[in-house]
Amino acid sequence: MEMSVKQKIAQMLLCTPSVKNFEKDVKVLIEECQIGGIVLYSKHYQNYQEMLEKVNYIKQCSKKISTPVWIAIDQEGGRVNRFPEEVKNIKNARSIGKTKNIHLAEEMGKITGEMLGNTGIHMNFAPVLDIEHYEENTSIGNRAYGKDKNTVISMGISVMQAMQKQNIIAVPKHFPGHGLSKVDSHFFIPRITEKEEILRNEELTPFAIAIQQGADAMMLGHLLIETWDDRAPASLSEYIVTYILKNELNFAGLVITDDLKMLAIRLMYSMEEAVSKAIMEGTTA
Repeated sequence: MEMSVKQKIAQMLLCTPSVKNFEKDVKVLIEECQIGGIVLYSKHYQNYQEMLEKVNYIKQCSKKISTPVWIAIDQEGGRVNRFPEEVKNIKNARSIGKTKNIHLAEEMGKITGEMLGNTGIHMNFAPVLDIEHYEENTSIGNRAYGKDKNTVISMGISVMQAMQKQNIIAVPKHFPGHGLSKVDSHFFIPRITEKEEILRNEELTPFAIAIQQGADAMMLGHLLIETWDDRAPASLSEYIVTYILKNELNFAGLVITDDLKMLAIRLMYSMEEAVSKAIMEGTTA
């Protein structure tokens, strides 16, 4: 069936329903707007049974349209945990990375993939492939697998591939590297001023290897990489999305922006401008 332009644009959107009007929002977003996917957070449910009910409701609504609806989540483990408290959480990436144990990383990815698959979730915004440069970095910190690119590559990609084996779409983040920023893009506009040599030889490398190893999707961070684009954040930058990610690194998978409600975006654009720019640059917002 031929889709209209409106339907094609809707398929590029991943939306988060409100807590108060969850069922109503989901019904409208899926059945009327026919968006591409729903992103869930722990605020949407109080326990695991309620989480299952919310996922099943999304699936019931998706049966009424002809296009698939992705159900996505941020489940890194550690402090970024979207499962209810009754479900035991996995340790943070730093703790796993310090072991240098590839088999442990694979097991963590497998367990995460099984948890998501059994719950009915298709897509996970993980693993983090940023390199930890600052322990006090409130945005990355212990969410990174290590302070050197080789640890991040070996551990992070092992987690990615283990989740893929469980039929979960893993989404490495935050391309092209959030670790050099000392501020959190949830609240500020991170500016990265390092020279191109450092960016290419260090920060970009884990993502380049992930692409070579079969990454299905990639999440772009809200970062002003001044060497490459001093006006638009990486998530909305034509140069970074098209020329670096797609052309240089030959990435042909799904490109996703970080949450467009974050202040790094809201301080620069209206929501309409941000969504429009994301769509124009060929990303899923």
